[in-house]
Amino acid sequence: MTALDLELGLRQLSSMLRAGLPLLPALRTAAEQARNRRSARLWTALADRIETGLSLSEAAATLSAFDPYTAALVHVGETSGDLDASLARAADHLAQARAARILLLNALIYPVLVLLLTAGVVTFMLVKVIPEIEDFLLQSATALPPVTQLLLDLTHGLRHYAPPVLLALLVLLVAVLLLRLLPGPRAFLDAFALRLPLLGRLLRLSATANIARGLAILLDSGISLLDALSAAALLLSNRHLRNRVLAARLDVLAGAPLASALAAAPEFSPMLPRMAAIGETTGTLSAAMAETATFHETLLQTSVRRASALVEPVLILIVGLIVGFVYTAFFMALFSIASTPG
Repeated sequence: MTALDLELGLRQLSSMLRAGLPLLPALRTAAEQARNRRSARLWTALADRIETGLSLSEAAATLSAFDPYTAALVHVGETSGDLDASLARAADHLAQARAARILLLNALIYPVLVLLLTAGVVTFMLVKVIPEIEDFLLQSATALPPVTQLLLDLTHGLRHYAPPVLLALLVLLVAVLLLRLLPGPRAFLDAFALRLPLLGRLLRLSATANIARGLAILLDSGISLLDALSAAALLLSNRHLRNRVLAARLDVLAGAPLASALAAAPEFSPMLPRMAAIGETTGTLSAAMAETATFHETLLQTSVRRASALVEPVLILIVGLIVGFVYTAFFMALFSIASTPG
């Protein structure tokens, strides 16, 4: 099932529990009103497990649809007697994660389309246009202009080297994907991604917003700081940053303040440990983390739009230069042939 299905189901459960409906009838109702069969099976499975004597959090932990972060919120809601609010917080978390993904996908759609267009234009010219131009030009005994000769030389080079280069890139991509299955190499690759220009900054902003938002929701739900750090670390897909958060948890366990523990992870925004220090001093850590998350979520949206606005004209310029170079080389060759005495 999708994250949206889970989000809608959690909101529905929260509303029914808030209205006073018992948990089991609420789960059965959610199954009956589910958007698809997979969602219905999930809520039915939860109800069946609860009927065997499991709590909701224990039942959720046995199903892969519930990540540990959501299961932790459910457990807190059961313990505190505020299950409807905990389910609403879990749904809010899923909604924010979905909004971030949609923002990133929308920003990538146009650049990806332009890249595909560029690849299509280059391939069409290499396979169809330039060979016909070359056959036509070689019928003349006239010496070709330098720009036309450069175009033909580049075309021959691309035809010769493009297949092995593409094969090497494919092998490299497969190797990277296989290495990401191993914990050590994946952490190294994730750390390298954080140092990439533009992309690295977006990844750091996203991670800072995720960890701050996760801590804010968990702490506000009543989870201890150590448990909140363990659960919030799972929100980070970047293994290097996840290890940083787990290392910070060990520092906190040893007695260090959260601010100094987070300051040891320079990959996060400097605002994160500073706001943590303020929150620890004033006793409003969850509110401080919520403010930090809101700031970085807004900054991430602005950065993504700005990056997209910068990439789009560059890609269009590249396509224009490629097409313009081919046409210039062709017409200069025509002018040279036309101006040659019969």
